[in-house]
Amino acid sequence: MPTPTPEQTTQQTYDITEIPTVSPTIAATPTAVPTAEPTVQTGPVDLNALFNQYSAQYNVSAAELEKIAQCESGFNTNSDTGVYAGMFQFSATTWDSERNSMGLDPNPDLRKNAEETIKTTAFMLAHGGENAWPNCH
Repeated sequence: MPTPTPEQTTQQTYDITEIPTVSPTIAATPTAVPTAEPTVQTGPVDLNALFNQYSAQYNVSAAELEKIAQCESGFNTNSDTGVYAGMFQFSATTWDSERNSMGLDPNPDLRKNAEETIKTTAFMLAHGGENAWPNCH
């Protein structure tokens, strides 16, 4: 086998101006998705108006709603035993179940929101859930 002579060797040369340049790609910065926060009540809440509104909406007795709230917590929306919370002393599991049945946010922190807890209690009473508060009848 003959050895190639320098004239027979082909050497490829490159012009560096012909090499394409690549611009750096800027990666998208992740955007935080806000999560819904429970409505925090600041200041006085007109409980009478809420009892009347939701008793009318769900066709239940406002007096019954008030009686349960008085019995369970003395109308204290911030009442918390560690297991039960809010004016009507909902457990997290009962709250989750009822709120999902209503198609509403099941966040357990909402148990301490007067409007949400009155609405949920009225819904329960309208759907035969009065036995959830056996000591208050």
